[in-house]
Amino acid sequence: MASRVLKTCGLYFKGNSYVRIPSSSASGGSGVNSSLKPDYITLAAWVYVTYNPPTWWGILCKPVDDAAWRSPHIQWKLGKSNISGQPFHFAISIGGTQYRVDSMTSVDSVLYKWTFLFGRFDGAKMEFFINNMLENSLSVSGKIDKYDTDAVVGRSGIRDPNEFFYGIVGMTLAWNRPLTDAEKDDLYNNGQYPKRIPKNGLILCLDFTEYEGDKAYDKSGYGNHGTIYGAEWVVKKAKGVVSI
Repeated sequence: MASRVLKTCGLYFKGNSYVRIPSSSASGGSGVNSSLKPDYITLAAWVYVTYNPPTWWGILCKPVDDAAWRSPHIQWKLGKSNISGQPFHFAISIGGTQYRVDSMTSVDSVLYKWTFLFGRFDGAKMEFFINNMLENSLSVSGKIDKYDTDAVVGRSGIRDPNEFFYGIVGMTLAWNRPLTDAEKDDLYNNGQYPKRIPKNGLILCLDFTEYEGDKAYDKSGYGNHGTIYGAEWVVKKAKGVVSI
């Protein structure tokens, strides 16, 4: 399968870097931002993996606890499982139990290729797609657990010392509803263009096109802006215009 080509943008994560999205609402000024605590969810990301260490690691994750890595570990997550085959995964927690859908595709098979990850949960079933192909599904009913914790890009949780991502993240997205198949297909084919991203239910949209500074600004309208720790911009912002 051919690797999709994205416009050149994104953040480069070096295995010790991440983006932290605080639970306190930027727009409200105080209190807990409930937008990242949905009952149902769709998560999507474009990633370019450059190294796959033999550990669990996260791409987009909201952990259970900011201070400790305790069961069921995550509220929702896109990441990688440290099991046979080294697959990607989509995970949620319901009723204090983590449910995880692993991919058939191994991380090693897509090294140095742009890869589209897409997971959705509609209250009855989890589905996980890679490059728009269904990889795995799991029947599970209920609503996603809710925790007042920060979300992160590039690692599994704030306190875990080892579960870091290596490579480029081109865009990360989250919705508080399951996207339709038509929306998924359009996102895969055109999602690198922000105007084509479905706005209904969008709760997080980090396209990493700032090109400088230590902030990644959320385009969803919910103010879920992230602070960058150690990650580097893939393309630096131009300092001036050259006239010929």
